[in-house]
Amino acid sequence: MPRRARTRALFPIALSASAAADALSVPLRKVQRALDNGELIGYAAGGNRTRILVVDLVEWVRSWWPQAKRRKSSAM
Repeated sequence: MPRRARTRALFPIALSASAAADALSVPLRKVQRALDNGELIGYAAGGNRTRILVVDLVEWVRSWWPQAKRRKSSAM
């Protein structure tokens, strides 16, 4: 019995700009601006399509976004 092909990759190694924006819950224009400014590396995937490696996406988040800090609590 032949198996049905997956519709999505189990562990994606590259995402489109819109999929990266969805994964990070940010507007697409933020990812597009990073690609245009050279802050984020995009690879041509045929035609006008661009793919972003997940490793590069993680490095971009670590280097460009400030780290969250715990606020002092006034509740006792």
